[in-house]
Amino acid sequence: MQPRTIILATAALLSVLASNSVSAAAVPQERGLLHPELAGGHHGPAVYRRHHHDNNDDDDEDHNGKGHHHHKGHKHGKNHKGKGGKNKGSKNKKDDNSNKKGNDSGKKDDNNGKKDDSNGKKDDNNNGKKKKHTTTDGTSTEPTDSATTADAPTVTAVATTDSATVTSSASDSATSSWIFHTSPWTLSSNASEGEPVTAHSSSNPPMAFPCVDQLEQRTQKFLQSFDGGPEPSYSNPVSGYSLYHHDEPFLLDHGGILPKFEIAYESWGELNADKSNVILLHTGLSASSHAKSHPANTAPGWWEKFIGPGLAIDTNRFHVICTNVIGGCYGSTGPSSIDPKDNKPYATRFPILTIFDMVRAQFAMLDSMGIKKLHASVGASMGGMQSLAAALLFGDRVGKVVSISAAARSHPYSIALRFTQRQALMADPNWNKGFYYDKVPPHGGMKLAREIATISYRSGPEWEQRFGRKRSQPNTTPSLCADFLIETYLDHQGERFCLQYDPNSLLYVSKAMDMFDLSASVSAATAIRRARNTIRLQEGKGSSAPENAAIPPEEQAAACSTSAAPEESKDVLDNPKALLNDLKQGMKSMKDIPTLVLGIQSDILFPVWQQKEVADCLRSTGNKNVTYYELDSMYGHDAFLLEIINVGSAVKGHLELKE
Repeated sequence: MQPRTIILATAALLSVLASNSVSAAAVPQERGLLHPELAGGHHGPAVYRRHHHDNNDDDDEDHNGKGHHHHKGHKHGKNHKGKGGKNKGSKNKKDDNSNKKGNDSGKKDDNNGKKDDSNGKKDDNNNGKKKKHTTTDGTSTEPTDSATTADAPTVTAVATTDSATVTSSASDSATSSWIFHTSPWTLSSNASEGEPVTAHSSSNPPMAFPCVDQLEQRTQKFLQSFDGGPEPSYSNPVSGYSLYHHDEPFLLDHGGILPKFEIAYESWGELNADKSNVILLHTGLSASSHAKSHPANTAPGWWEKFIGPGLAIDTNRFHVICTNVIGGCYGSTGPSSIDPKDNKPYATRFPILTIFDMVRAQFAMLDSMGIKKLHASVGASMGGMQSLAAALLFGDRVGKVVSISAAARSHPYSIALRFTQRQALMADPNWNKGFYYDKVPPHGGMKLAREIATISYRSGPEWEQRFGRKRSQPNTTPSLCADFLIETYLDHQGERFCLQYDPNSLLYVSKAMDMFDLSASVSAATAIRRARNTIRLQEGKGSSAPENAAIPPEEQAAACSTSAAPEESKDVLDNPKALLNDLKQGMKSMKDIPTLVLGIQSDILFPVWQQKEVADCLRSTGNKNVTYYELDSMYGHDAFLLEIINVGSAVKGHLELKE
């Protein structure tokens, strides 16, 4: 075969795309196209067979007859056409049957090929005769005697306007299968000689995108489920919690109002007679009140091994209360709750709230319980912010503080990470500016937001040791979907979370974290707003509208423009010392509260220098009871969930220390 014919035949075969099976003969050996393990091996009759992922669990067999495994949640389907992943028509069924038969014969051909190899036999050219191969237009070609094609079967392709028709024949003795290293296509030995094949005009077949298909399939399931089908889990919070009902209007720090609200809470341990043994446990961004299992909800809680008799928070000593914050979606009032004014979900009509709003709501609940002073305010991550805020707002009602992996003010890096998550979520068309209840939720954007967040929750050293550069299927062609083990891990985290937490709650609660700042100037400005709103409410005007509600939309858009730098940015950069002094002044009210500050060296979301800043500022106020620990853990920000001994012993020691 001439080089020109070789190139034409190879290009034609690589461009073949049939709905299920395509007939073609094996192509000449070119090491750049072969799977590395098969380069230089035998070759014989073969066809392409497309591999397509769907949401089932079964796998097609690969060329070795072994299962072709991918990460959980996907399986290979035999047919694919459009979004549904299915082909129509009886022809495809016949093709599937021919594929099965072809695969069986391919195995026999492999054995024959091995036998031929051991006997040192060549193809039909051994007899010194050249075998002619006839194309569909009646022309013929002859193989050459060149070394390049001595062992290769011949293939001739005839191109048409929109596709290529391929007929082929191969040497009788070269009968083992070739596997092309071109995902998501493989070669299988099920071609029928002389059978015409239709091929696309592109140089390579299109890739399969199971990750994209999965999003589309989930959307379709939602569209089909609105007649009483399944709902996201946050729509039906797990039972086992109690509810505090606040029936009075509640003013929020940025001008909004909740006509009434509810707080979901759970508790463990006995409350003593004078109600002085209470520990208020604050949650992270997306956690529920279920920190520990109990008879009403036996599922393990998010701090299961830290709470209980003799544990870090000893329920033989303390009565522990954990709440779901307002703005959340696990029983407490949030964007998915019903606005009593029109009996529809708040959605993005829910007012902007702050960490201080969350804490003030919690203390309103404590008031209703007759709890005048906490033994301790304890929390990690956003919960650590709340524990500090409780001490700032209600210093005379907090006995001790535990703040783990938190900060006295949010810094640019963590703000940027949360902003990126919100942008990914809001870019999902299904978000619909927050009005997606009773519609398809923005599950795609939510999944991506969670994957971004997960990157900040763990550490590089842990992932280096846990995943390294390993791929989930190292013997397959790389995929643009989840391929490396770290990618499959992130994909799993996103899948697990995207329907568990309300997307609007993520927006509001994460924004509250961004705005958190204990500085004196911030507290003073907030106090002024609260006083102004209280007066308006007492005058019967209701709460003031959110601060930007009266601003024309075009001015709001201009305020969001990135073209102009903030006026105060230069002062911020030029006066870091003044900002630090402002923070110290803001924390003066905490000077008499024993405080444990705990940081994790590998934490990139809240780096240890931010916990040092908390401890240093408290000490500068004259607080003589500040304990600072820095843990050398590889688990990053999530160490507070995983380091049971190191974190637990520090917490236990601080809570049980007698003054």
